[in-house]
Amino acid sequence: MSSETGPVAVNTLRTCNHCHKGPPTGQKLRKCAACSGTIATVYCGRECQKKAWPQHKYICRYTSTNMQHYGSTMDEQVQTLGYPSSEAFAQAFSDYVDAHQWALVHGIMAQILLRCGPTMDIADPDKNPLFETLRIRFRLKPSQATPRSQRSPAHAFSLVEWRFCSIMEQTPFSRIKATLDVLDLYKTEHDRHLARGNPFYVGIMLMVYAVEGVSVDTARFMPVFRLNPDLALTDAIKVDLGDFIQICANSINAGLPLRVVDMDRPTHPVPGRIVREGEEWIWKPFFKDWSEYQQGRAPCSPLAMLEGLPSGRAALTSFDVFDRFWWV
Repeated sequence: MSSETGPVAVNTLRTCNHCHKGPPTGQKLRKCAACSGTIATVYCGRECQKKAWPQHKYICRYTSTNMQHYGSTMDEQVQTLGYPSSEAFAQAFSDYVDAHQWALVHGIMAQILLRCGPTMDIADPDKNPLFETLRIRFRLKPSQATPRSQRSPAHAFSLVEWRFCSIMEQTPFSRIKATLDVLDLYKTEHDRHLARGNPFYVGIMLMVYAVEGVSVDTARFMPVFRLNPDLALTDAIKVDLGDFIQICANSINAGLPLRVVDMDRPTHPVPGRIVREGEEWIWKPFFKDWSEYQQGRAPCSPLAMLEGLPSGRAALTSFDVFDRFWWV
């Protein structure tokens, strides 16, 4: 297996940034008090927060520096978008990213695969001298009649683009120090993963989440692992991977998060909805297996997220192709 940790089946919207589990029964996740920005960093308890601090402190510093430069401006910006404060905006965007975490992470992996092939060497610092990152840009969806507190977090924004660019291309002069801090973290994280001795490990990919109209962005790191080297990236497979990326993007923009329900098939998620149960937002799948949908047995209407795929084939085909690369 080319990843270090397997998937965890979680139906709650918000999860701990360290163990990726939902909050303990009857409790809420605790926020990092030292930073705020476009994504709220939360933990299930003090122990997870303490374990995560060696990695999080650099991201925290990056976000704090951003807020020092743009904090007052950000409050004004998010108020024009309909949020009372930057903290309220950060929570809304964090909930949105949490809802669509599977599609974001695996869509990014598929793009790296298309870009580099199974070597995934854009994440190798020795082969990425320009330090290319992946910038993911979002846009606030137009106001709806439903009050924001009752609106599904999965519908709050839309994905505009995800593209590769050098880190300096997106770094204003005023934020160079914060960017250097992030590069320090990059080296620390890279050395930490190298020390683990995973033979599939390639390097760290920096992802930058940005929302149109908001000055403060958020950096996240993703460890990248080499995929199955025995599979050639043929033209036909490239089309199927294009389908996979399109399904991920469509699920995000349709507000239908993808999550895994069968832990034996971690690259075959199913779509669902985020619904309110009491004080919690919960993810509920439309079906447990794609065969239910293909055979017309799923209790849902045809999914618009599957329309306009480049190959015109069934969604399951693209998941199968991605799976062949992902598991070694």
